[in-house]
Amino acid sequence: MAIYHCNVRVGSKSSDKSAGAKSAYITRTEKYSKDSQEVITSWSENMPLWAKETPNEYWKSADLYERKNGVLFREVEIALPIELSVEKNKNLTLDFCRYLTAEKSLPYTVAIHAGKGNNPHAHILISERMNDGHDRTPETWFRRAANKGKSPATGGAKKADLGKSRKSWLESTRAKWAEIANKHLEIAGYSERIDHRSYEELGIDKIPSVHLGPNVVEMEEKGIETDRGDRNLVVEMDNKEIEKLKAEERYIDECIRENKERQRDTGLDRSHRANGTIDGEIERREQGADRRNRIKQQASSRRVEQEPERSFSRNERDSSKLEQSIRNYHGNNEQHQKIFKSAGLQDMGSSLVGGVYPRDSAASRIFDLAGLGDIFSRKRAAHTGDLFAMKGDRTVQAVRRQLKAMGCKNYEVGIRDAETGKMMNKTWAAKEIEKNVPWLKRMNAQGNDIYIRPGDDKTNLLLIDDVDGVTVEQMTEDDCNPALVVETSPKNYQVWVKLSKVHEGIVRKEIARGLAKKYNGDMNSADAKHYGRLAGFTNRKSEYQEYGRNPYVLCRQSSGVVSSKSLQLESWGIQQAEQVQLKSKKLERQLAILTTNTKKARPDSVTAYRQEAYKLYSSAGGNYGDISRLDWLVANNLLERGYSPQNVKKAILEASPDILSRKTGHVEDYIDRTVGKAVEKQREKGLPPSRNRGMGMGM
Repeated sequence: MAIYHCNVRVGSKSSDKSAGAKSAYITRTEKYSKDSQEVITSWSENMPLWAKETPNEYWKSADLYERKNGVLFREVEIALPIELSVEKNKNLTLDFCRYLTAEKSLPYTVAIHAGKGNNPHAHILISERMNDGHDRTPETWFRRAANKGKSPATGGAKKADLGKSRKSWLESTRAKWAEIANKHLEIAGYSERIDHRSYEELGIDKIPSVHLGPNVVEMEEKGIETDRGDRNLVVEMDNKEIEKLKAEERYIDECIRENKERQRDTGLDRSHRANGTIDGEIERREQGADRRNRIKQQASSRRVEQEPERSFSRNERDSSKLEQSIRNYHGNNEQHQKIFKSAGLQDMGSSLVGGVYPRDSAASRIFDLAGLGDIFSRKRAAHTGDLFAMKGDRTVQAVRRQLKAMGCKNYEVGIRDAETGKMMNKTWAAKEIEKNVPWLKRMNAQGNDIYIRPGDDKTNLLLIDDVDGVTVEQMTEDDCNPALVVETSPKNYQVWVKLSKVHEGIVRKEIARGLAKKYNGDMNSADAKHYGRLAGFTNRKSEYQEYGRNPYVLCRQSSGVVSSKSLQLESWGIQQAEQVQLKSKKLERQLAILTTNTKKARPDSVTAYRQEAYKLYSSAGGNYGDISRLDWLVANNLLERGYSPQNVKKAILEASPDILSRKTGHVEDYIDRTVGKAVEKQREKGLPPSRNRGMGMGM
């Protein structure tokens, strides 16, 4: 979609600008030549004879010879319509350049940039010196113009009169760019148009966005915070909220209108009003009007300053209003507390207590994206000593409670993109996590989920995932009392259990699997180092959204106590771990015997399975308790080596340890699923499911 962007900058010696550096940068020459692929095309016109072949020399000469307070250049930056082809955008840019320079023969250089293919734009560098055709040296060109009565060639090139003020020139330039661009769009057969006027002038209730530019876009994609990106995110989220509020207001207006029509059509008289029918209609209409007024008040409290360059200062001034909006939204309510207690959760002290299940609002997202909550807390703490401000915002409180309950020296914090599934990992101490809460909130507001787990391999914590409130209560009654309960989404909980001492991963894994099995938790999450969610942030999974709002992850219990059954659990876990290790050693010996006399060249699939399994067991130190995972890894390796899916199935059936007892009743289904997933994995890698290289396949 074509967007309007036309920005003008003036470079002068007094502001320490360099025309030569600017010219080299936009044309990606000299020290910027490593990025030359960014430039689609560039050209110059109206240059004096001495610079026609080397336009960069003109701009370097301006740096050397232009007067002390003289203007070196005017740069016009325009966003080109993405609908137009490269050639058509070149013609459009040429027309605009000639509008700006042809009448007064102003020298200029222009470069069109690709903008990574989705942000084509042009930089136009214009000199204010008019080319009158007289031959001058570079030094003479930038002198004062000759006085009246003298030959123009004896003085410098005369400067153009570009209007009464630079502001008027800017306004006319912006308007002309919209006119020329729309003409080219029309000629090309596109209905899209751009407009240089502001939303206020157009009567549109919308906040103007901020042009990011390719450098800012690249930094934001890498997770690097920028002021311009912050401002744009604030504007984007606020515009979405304005649209939602306007849609709801239209809906309420429509309901009121329908009620009026229904009342008029029914022709109710006084006798009907006596039985309260119309009273009910009036009451409902008044309720709708009240709701409409509340929405309008919310909309006005969420407005951000329309000029983007002043948005942060305005937001700082209005931070108390936005903070109050959040506090109102998440206010305490006795009825809500009763509901929570009825679920069997007695410790309801939450960092984000809400009437209904707490969800993020437009105000909270604006705070998170712009870091305004942190600004608000620091200012109030400094000037008033307010306890709420001193402790930080509610996300900080939730994080502190969870970290205190977990009690680890170091933590691994995972920032996972909800759409791509990519995880960014940070290893921080508790104080470092608190310090980085504003950044984590910003990443969360951009669509990332925030996770946490102990940072050390040896710890006394284990996680039981995906249980309900009744199960949490049952665990407490069974003396398997949690150290921490986190509500990850409405009625879904993660439970952290604390043991009496630190144990190896294999012991904690067996205890976690035992508890997950007993309390119907997620068996896939029951391992030694599984991530849990960090309280105080929102769950970004789309299935948990409600009216476009995401639920907060809540810290429901944070006693940090050691489980009353910890000694019993630890004893059981150690025994289970020993059995797993014994099985692993037994299997290792079996595989060693089976592969002793195996031929190295062209083995059949069964022999190849045993070879691969032996390698994996050896690399793991003989500690492979999950035979199903072993089957999966070997299946992938065999497919990569060229064995067909049919032969891989045969290999698992004949060589997988104790498969008939492990998978009683569904052996064939298990093998089909395992190999099927492995085949799909190979397709994702771009490999065919079978690459027959003439090897013996066993069938």
